[in-house]
This record gives sequence, structure tokens and C-alpha cells, in this order.
Amino acid sequence: MEILRFAGLGVTAAVLALMIRSTHPSMALNIGIAAGILLFLAALGPLRGIVDFVENIANRYGIDADYIGVVLKVIGVAYIAEFAVQICKDAGENAVAGKVELGGKVLMLSLSLPVMGALLELIGSLLRTI
Repeated sequence: MEILRFAGLGVTAAVLALMIRSTHPSMALNIGIAAGILLFLAALGPLRGIVDFVENIANRYGIDADYIGVVLKVIGVAYIAEFAVQICKDAGENAVAGKVELGGKVLMLSLSLPVMGALLELIGSLLRTI
């Protein structure tokens, strides 16, 4: 069970950081960041299965691979931005966290513009046929 590995690493890192925080605050932050990176990397394995599943469904129903690629990129940006935001918050840098979050949202919007354009074209063509 993968969740036990994730939970075990997370709880171990949290307890270790809590024990060290009073004497070495910067070391506690480094423990949190290292644990976060390890957990992020561990999540990449199962993510490959999800991507394969989505690509299979897209192929089965004739969905353009470019659109699936955009959706997967947007999801990736969201996860990476959230990861960075949480690290910034753990470091006590809430203002920086807000800027990272804003940057992630702008990038997600930018990446999704071609899909939104295609959707609007489809809606327009459907309205013209009515």
C-alpha cells in the first residue's frame, strides 16, 4: 500500500522537524523541504499510470492528443505550484507563496487558452447550425 509509505515518510519528517525546530529552526525547514521533495518524487511513479489511462481513454474516444497534453500540463503546473506554495508557507514567506500561487494560475490560464478557443469555436459552430 503506497499510502503507508507516503504517510510514514510524512509523519516521520514532521515529528523529526518538530523535535529539531526549537534548537535548529533552519534544519527543521530543510527536513520539511527534503521530505516534500521525496514525497513528490515518489508520487511520480503512480502518476505515469494515470497519464497512460487518460491517453488510452482519449485515443478510444478520438479526443485530440494536443488537448489531453494541455490538460495534463495544467494539472502538472497546479501540483508544482501548490508544492512550492506550501514550501514558502512552511518557511513563513506567505507573501512569496501568494505570488507563486498567482504565477501558477496565470500560467494555467495561458496554457488553457488554445483549448478554450477550440471550445468557443465549437459552440459558435453549433449555434450557427441551429
